[in-house]
Amino acid sequence: MWEDWEQQLKDNPDVEVEKILFWECNMNEFDWQKSKRFVMERVFNIGGTKPVSNMLALFKMYGGYEGVRNSLKNEVWGLSNYGEEYVCKTFNLKKTELESYKRKQERIKLFGKPVDKTDWW
Repeated sequence: MWEDWEQQLKDNPDVEVEKILFWECNMNEFDWQKSKRFVMERVFNIGGTKPVSNMLALFKMYGGYEGVRNSLKNEVWGLSNYGEEYVCKTFNLKKTELESYKRKQERIKLFGKPVDKTDWW
């Protein structure tokens, strides 16, 4: 679906992530670059009502398909189980490649069971 993301972005240059996903944030002071990990976690865990627009906006802000894919692998560690499954399918990744999954496995080793609410999704 995302093979032509660059063309989709050219066709929709004003695309933005739905601000409703950040209901508790002051959007007048929100820094999209400093909040990159948080933004990606919200988009992939919650989705919003415009998933295609949200995804294109992520590509626009965070280095395209490969930039988002690399961030998911190395920086984003707060994905729910549902979020992990979604990004694995969307970006052709294995769970074991995700920083989020690796951290969950480490917590299970330490505590013997899932320890936070993202593990039950």
